[in-house]
Amino acid sequence: MIVLFRVSGWVLAVCFLCVGSLQGFANDHVRTSGVLSDESFYRLVACGAKPDRPCQHAMVRWPVGRLSVGIVDVDASLSETRLGMAKAALRHAVDQVNQSGAGLKLRIDGRAPDIEVFLSASGHVRNHSALNGLQRNIGRRPIGATRIFFQDYRIQRAVVVIASGMGRDVLTSVMLEEVTQALGLPTDIQNRHYRGRSIFSEGGNRMTTLGAQDARALQRHYPRR
Repeated sequence: MIVLFRVSGWVLAVCFLCVGSLQGFANDHVRTSGVLSDESFYRLVACGAKPDRPCQHAMVRWPVGRLSVGIVDVDASLSETRLGMAKAALRHAVDQVNQSGAGLKLRIDGRAPDIEVFLSASGHVRNHSALNGLQRNIGRRPIGATRIFFQDYRIQRAVVVIASGMGRDVLTSVMLEEVTQALGLPTDIQNRHYRGRSIFSEGGNRMTTLGAQDARALQRHYPRR
Protein backbone atom coordinates (compact mmCIF):
# COMPACT_ATOMS: atom_id res chain seq x y z
CA MET A 1 0.00 0.00 0.00
CA ILE A 2 1.26 3.49 -0.89
CA VAL A 3 -0.03 6.69 0.63
CA LEU A 4 0.09 10.17 -0.88
CA PHE A 5 -0.51 12.82 1.75
CA ARG A 6 -0.92 16.52 1.16
CA VAL A 7 -2.05 19.49 3.20
CA SER A 8 -2.89 23.04 2.23
CA GLY A 9 -2.54 26.07 4.48
CA TRP A 10 -2.47 29.81 4.32
CA VAL A 11 1.18 29.96 3.33
CA LEU A 12 2.92 26.58 3.41
CA ALA A 13 1.82 23.09 2.35
CA VAL A 14 3.65 19.79 2.61
CA CYS A 15 3.22 16.53 0.71
CA PHE A 16 4.40 13.10 1.83
CA LEU A 17 4.89 10.09 -0.44
CA CYS A 18 5.00 6.96 1.67
CA VAL A 19 5.52 3.25 1.15
CA GLY A 20 4.17 1.44 4.20
CA SER A 21 5.39 4.15 6.55
CA LEU A 22 6.62 7.68 6.09
CA GLN A 23 9.93 7.67 4.20
CA GLY A 24 10.35 11.13 2.76
CA PHE A 25 8.74 14.43 1.97
CA ALA A 26 8.70 17.23 -0.57
CA ASN A 27 6.87 20.52 -0.97
CA ASP A 28 3.45 19.88 -2.44
CA HIS A 29 3.53 22.97 -4.61
CA VAL A 30 5.63 23.69 -7.67
CA ARG A 31 6.91 27.18 -8.46
CA THR A 32 6.60 28.35 -12.06
CA SER A 33 6.00 31.63 -13.86
CA GLY A 34 3.75 32.80 -16.66
CA VAL A 35 1.08 30.90 -18.56
CA LEU A 36 1.65 27.15 -18.80
CA SER A 37 0.54 24.97 -21.66
CA ASP A 38 -2.29 22.57 -20.87
CA GLU A 39 0.22 19.69 -20.96
CA SER A 40 2.58 21.37 -18.49
CA PHE A 41 -0.25 22.45 -16.22
CA TYR A 42 -1.73 18.94 -16.16
CA ARG A 43 1.58 17.23 -15.37
CA LEU A 44 2.28 19.74 -12.63
CA VAL A 45 -0.98 19.15 -10.76
CA ALA A 46 -1.04 15.39 -11.48
CA CYS A 47 2.53 14.41 -10.63
CA GLY A 48 4.40 17.50 -9.44
CA ALA A 49 6.41 17.92 -12.63
CA LYS A 50 7.94 21.23 -13.61
CA PRO A 51 7.63 22.05 -17.32
CA ASP A 52 9.75 19.59 -19.34
CA ARG A 53 10.91 17.85 -16.14
CA PRO A 54 10.11 14.38 -14.77
CA CYS A 55 7.34 13.61 -12.29
CA GLN A 56 8.10 14.11 -8.61
CA HIS A 57 5.51 11.65 -7.34
CA ALA A 58 3.29 8.88 -8.68
CA MET A 59 0.46 9.72 -11.07
CA VAL A 60 -2.62 7.95 -9.69
CA ARG A 61 -6.27 7.62 -10.69
CA TRP A 62 -9.47 6.12 -9.42
CA PRO A 63 -10.14 2.97 -11.49
CA VAL A 64 -13.89 3.63 -11.76
CA GLY A 65 -15.95 6.38 -13.35
CA ARG A 66 -18.41 6.89 -10.48
CA LEU A 67 -17.40 7.73 -6.94
CA SER A 68 -19.13 8.61 -3.71
CA VAL A 69 -18.06 11.36 -1.32
CA GLY A 70 -19.56 12.16 2.02
CA ILE A 71 -19.11 13.65 5.47
CA VAL A 72 -18.38 10.75 7.82
CA ASP A 73 -17.21 12.51 10.98
CA VAL A 74 -18.07 15.86 12.57
CA ASP A 75 -16.44 17.43 15.62
CA ALA A 76 -18.98 17.50 18.45
CA SER A 77 -18.48 21.23 18.97
CA LEU A 78 -19.31 22.12 15.35
CA SER A 79 -22.47 24.24 15.20
CA GLU A 80 -25.45 23.38 13.02
CA THR A 81 -24.79 26.55 11.03
CA ARG A 82 -21.20 25.52 10.30
CA LEU A 83 -22.30 22.00 9.44
CA GLY A 84 -24.86 23.38 7.02
CA MET A 85 -22.16 25.53 5.38
CA ALA A 86 -19.89 22.50 5.02
CA LYS A 87 -22.65 20.39 3.47
CA ALA A 88 -23.42 23.17 1.01
CA ALA A 89 -19.71 23.47 0.15
CA LEU A 90 -19.52 19.73 -0.50
CA ARG A 91 -22.59 19.82 -2.77
CA HIS A 92 -21.00 22.69 -4.66
CA ALA A 93 -17.71 20.78 -5.07
CA VAL A 94 -19.58 17.74 -6.40
CA ASP A 95 -21.47 19.92 -8.88
CA GLN A 96 -18.25 21.55 -10.07
CA VAL A 97 -16.57 18.19 -10.73
CA ASN A 98 -19.66 16.77 -12.42
CA GLN A 99 -19.91 19.81 -14.69
CA SER A 100 -16.20 19.81 -15.59
CA GLY A 101 -16.57 17.58 -18.66
CA ALA A 102 -14.45 14.81 -17.13
CA GLY A 103 -15.40 11.17 -17.53
CA LEU A 104 -15.91 10.81 -13.78
CA LYS A 105 -18.99 11.56 -11.73
CA LEU A 106 -19.41 12.12 -8.00
CA ARG A 107 -22.40 11.55 -5.77
CA ILE A 108 -22.90 12.36 -2.10
CA ASP A 109 -23.20 9.37 0.22
CA GLY A 110 -22.32 9.59 3.89
CA ARG A 111 -22.59 5.89 4.67
CA ALA A 112 -19.42 4.36 3.22
CA PRO A 113 -18.06 6.84 0.65
CA ASP A 114 -14.96 6.38 -1.46
CA ILE A 115 -13.83 9.87 -0.39
CA GLU A 116 -14.36 10.38 3.34
CA VAL A 117 -14.72 13.95 4.61
CA PHE A 118 -13.90 14.77 8.24
CA LEU A 119 -14.90 18.16 9.64
CA SER A 120 -12.77 19.91 12.24
CA ALA A 121 -14.57 22.55 14.30
CA SER A 122 -11.53 24.80 14.69
CA GLY A 123 -9.78 27.07 12.22
CA HIS A 124 -7.15 24.45 11.41
CA VAL A 125 -6.84 20.65 11.17
CA ARG A 126 -3.56 20.07 12.99
CA ASN A 127 -3.70 17.02 15.28
CA HIS A 128 -6.98 15.83 13.79
CA SER A 129 -7.42 12.11 14.38
CA ALA A 130 -8.11 11.39 10.69
CA LEU A 131 -4.51 12.25 9.87
CA ASN A 132 -3.48 8.94 11.42
CA GLY A 133 -0.26 9.82 13.19
CA LEU A 134 1.13 12.21 10.55
CA GLN A 135 0.22 15.33 12.54
CA ARG A 136 3.77 15.91 13.73
CA ASN A 137 4.92 16.30 10.11
CA ILE A 138 2.47 19.02 9.13
CA GLY A 139 4.29 21.97 10.67
CA ARG A 140 2.13 25.03 10.05
CA ARG A 141 -1.60 24.93 10.69
CA PRO A 142 -3.39 23.78 7.52
CA ILE A 143 -7.05 24.46 6.78
CA GLY A 144 -7.45 21.41 4.55
CA ALA A 145 -5.73 18.06 4.17
CA THR A 146 -6.10 15.13 1.79
CA ARG A 147 -4.68 11.64 2.08
CA ILE A 148 -4.80 9.29 -0.92
CA PHE A 149 -4.34 5.54 -0.57
CA PHE A 150 -3.38 3.71 -3.74
CA GLN A 151 -1.82 0.56 -5.07
CA ASP A 152 -0.50 -0.11 -8.58
CA TYR A 153 -1.32 3.54 -9.39
CA ARG A 154 -5.01 2.93 -8.66
CA ILE A 155 -6.59 4.96 -5.88
CA GLN A 156 -8.44 2.79 -3.40
CA ARG A 157 -9.54 5.35 -0.81
CA ALA A 158 -9.17 9.02 0.02
CA VAL A 159 -9.57 10.98 3.24
CA VAL A 160 -10.22 14.72 3.33
CA VAL A 161 -10.07 16.81 6.51
CA ILE A 162 -11.57 20.31 6.43
CA ALA A 163 -11.26 23.03 9.06
CA SER A 164 -14.77 24.44 9.30
CA GLY A 165 -14.01 27.53 11.40
CA MET A 166 -13.71 29.93 8.46
CA GLY A 167 -15.84 32.14 6.27
CA ARG A 168 -18.27 30.71 3.74
CA ASP A 169 -16.24 31.59 0.65
CA VAL A 170 -12.99 30.19 2.07
CA LEU A 171 -14.76 27.01 3.19
CA THR A 172 -16.28 26.59 -0.29
CA SER A 173 -12.88 27.12 -1.92
CA VAL A 174 -11.02 24.73 0.38
CA MET A 175 -13.68 22.02 0.02
CA LEU A 176 -13.54 22.25 -3.78
CA GLU A 177 -9.74 22.15 -3.81
CA GLU A 178 -9.46 19.17 -1.47
CA VAL A 179 -12.17 17.11 -3.17
CA THR A 180 -10.59 17.80 -6.57
CA GLN A 181 -7.16 16.83 -5.29
CA ALA A 182 -8.58 13.62 -3.80
CA LEU A 183 -9.27 12.61 -7.40
CA GLY A 184 -5.53 12.29 -8.05
CA LEU A 185 -4.43 15.87 -8.78
CA PRO A 186 -2.62 16.60 -5.49
CA THR A 187 -0.06 19.29 -6.37
CA ASP A 188 -0.57 23.04 -6.03
CA ILE A 189 0.96 25.62 -8.34
CA GLN A 190 2.83 28.68 -7.09
CA ASN A 191 2.56 31.14 -9.94
CA ARG A 192 1.20 34.68 -9.83
CA HIS A 193 -0.65 34.20 -13.12
CA TYR A 194 -2.85 31.47 -11.62
CA ARG A 195 -4.09 33.45 -8.64
CA GLY A 196 -7.81 33.74 -9.25
CA ARG A 197 -7.51 31.45 -12.28
CA SER A 198 -6.96 28.02 -10.72
CA ILE A 199 -8.25 26.17 -7.68
CA PHE A 200 -4.72 24.72 -7.41
CA SER A 201 -3.11 28.13 -6.85
CA GLU A 202 -0.93 28.07 -3.73
CA GLY A 203 -1.45 30.83 -1.21
CA GLY A 204 -5.06 31.69 -2.01
CA ASN A 205 -8.39 30.25 -0.89
CA ARG A 206 -10.91 32.57 -2.50
CA MET A 207 -11.63 30.83 -5.80
CA THR A 208 -14.89 28.87 -5.60
CA THR A 209 -15.12 27.45 -9.13
CA LEU A 210 -12.83 25.34 -11.26
CA GLY A 211 -10.69 27.34 -13.66
CA ALA A 212 -10.56 26.53 -17.37
CA GLN A 213 -7.26 24.66 -17.08
CA ASP A 214 -8.47 22.94 -13.91
CA ALA A 215 -11.38 21.48 -15.86
CA ARG A 216 -9.14 20.45 -18.74
CA ALA A 217 -6.76 18.74 -16.30
CA LEU A 218 -9.66 16.72 -14.91
CA GLN A 219 -10.74 15.86 -18.45
CA ARG A 220 -7.22 14.70 -19.24
CA HIS A 221 -7.02 12.61 -16.06
CA TYR A 222 -10.47 11.10 -16.66
CA PRO A 223 -11.25 11.21 -20.37
CA ARG A 224 -14.77 10.44 -21.47
CA ARG A 225 -15.17 7.05 -23.08
